[in-house]
Amino acid sequence: MRKKIPVIVGSVMLAVGVALTPTTAMADPAPPTAEACPTSTWYDIVGHTAYFVPADLLPTFKDGPGGDLTVGLTENYTSTATISGGTSAEIGGVIAKAKVEVSASLSQAVSLTVKHDFHRIIPNGKYGHAQYGSWGQQVTWRQYFDGADCTTKLRKSGTARLPSRAEVGWKYWESNT
Repeated sequence: MRKKIPVIVGSVMLAVGVALTPTTAMADPAPPTAEACPTSTWYDIVGHTAYFVPADLLPTFKDGPGGDLTVGLTENYTSTATISGGTSAEIGGVIAKAKVEVSASLSQAVSLTVKHDFHRIIPNGKYGHAQYGSWGQQVTWRQYFDGADCTTKLRKSGTARLPSRAEVGWKYWESNT
């Protein structure tokens, strides 16, 4: 006759008569202690386009209708980066990433020592406009956070208008008014 092994909730009786509790008989080894991932904040540049960044505090010059427009400068000015979707404290991270992915000449601010004359004949009935600044880039950026739980989360995103040290000069356009 076969001997039945009684099963009692909380313990198991073996044929040899040794009682094992579920914690010793059934327990899995303790899971390894999960080490937290390192945390960091980083930026990604997801797009960029050429953009004119006007010199700070310098007016736009306008003449017309018709005739000619002559402007000249010998001054010190600054073209400064702007940011949307974030704070001014974040511009450094956006610029650092944009320098790698877009152009090493991008900067938070560009100082301009200007001695630059400009002349243009304005067609009859039109107004001529001239503005001094820097041809830089408008970049679309994202800020991510790598958490201790090993996940990456998008924190913020926006655009920044970044002047370039590489190109400064006059921007000219015409209008009807």
